[in-house]
Amino acid sequence: MKHAPTHSARWLRLLLALAALAPVSADAMGRRRAAEEERLESDYRRLDEFASANSLSEPVELGDQLYGVSNRWTSVSIATGSRRATLNGRLIWMSLPNLDLAGHPALSRLDEVKTLRPILQSEWCLPPNEGEHVVLDPGHGGNDTGARGGGGTLEKAMTLDIAKRVAAHMDARSIPWRMTRTDDRFIELPARARFAAANDARLFVSIHFNSSGNPQSSGVESFALSLPGTASTNDPDAQAPPAVENPGNRFDEANIVLAYLIQDSLLERQTGADRGVRRARFSVLRDAPCPAALVECGFLSNAEEEQRILDAGHREKIAASITDGIVRYLNAERRADILRETPPRPADDGPVSR
Repeated sequence: MKHAPTHSARWLRLLLALAALAPVSADAMGRRRAAEEERLESDYRRLDEFASANSLSEPVELGDQLYGVSNRWTSVSIATGSRRATLNGRLIWMSLPNLDLAGHPALSRLDEVKTLRPILQSEWCLPPNEGEHVVLDPGHGGNDTGARGGGGTLEKAMTLDIAKRVAAHMDARSIPWRMTRTDDRFIELPARARFAAANDARLFVSIHFNSSGNPQSSGVESFALSLPGTASTNDPDAQAPPAVENPGNRFDEANIVLAYLIQDSLLERQTGADRGVRRARFSVLRDAPCPAALVECGFLSNAEEEQRILDAGHREKIAASITDGIVRYLNAERRADILRETPPRPADDGPVSR
């Protein structure tokens, strides 16, 4: 049975509420600021410290809130107050924003360890190969047409065409592969990850084309799985989700290397504008049983880009680029296998894997 609160109890609650609204003292505010600065210093690393650890130059201001470091092989830039960064001129969207710490540009330690370091030192970060087949996943199919261009081009048809071209390149290089679909059929998203697991997947690459309400949007982008507890690139203002680790997060370092190498290869062959290496929790990435990436090969909603995509020569260039990215990853993986038992770890001054 509940009793009504006493008169003194009601007054006590009122006083406590008023106390919570009272101005915070200067000392208390100072302590809060100091605690926040200490937390940021533990979660972030100054760019000059990152540069020193990786044998890169002192930071140079490249523009408004843009800072860069470099050496003979590698250049890195970060934009403070933003998630934007570049590695050797390729756009990378960080998992957390870069900050200005008391006048010093800084990147999150999470991005240092899970984004930049794996790409810079892939031979020392890639896991042992545990599979046999490169699994190619042509997006959509059947009654799921995917994006539709203004000229009627269907994403499902273009993704299948690209995947078959990549498979032909795999055959030419004697690389075993499997495809989640080889014709126009609908396959549920969870079934694609199960297919990869059932076919001893070594890598999983999902192929898509983009669409936007803005008809001027164009370019190519490659996705790796979002890190636990961080917002996806396309929704940076969303509240960070709980730090839940999905099955695909077992391969975080490998995922970002694969996505970067595919994106870099697409840009090497000038298949489109650089929209960056991004993070997302797409189902096929979230549940992948092996290192995985998803590539958006262009915008069907852009009339000019749709016409390029309809050109067989352009699609062949896309397929060759995806193949190049896969082969570069496999080569880095082989080097990792060779070096795995070779201590000590070298100084952080080598070039990005090519």
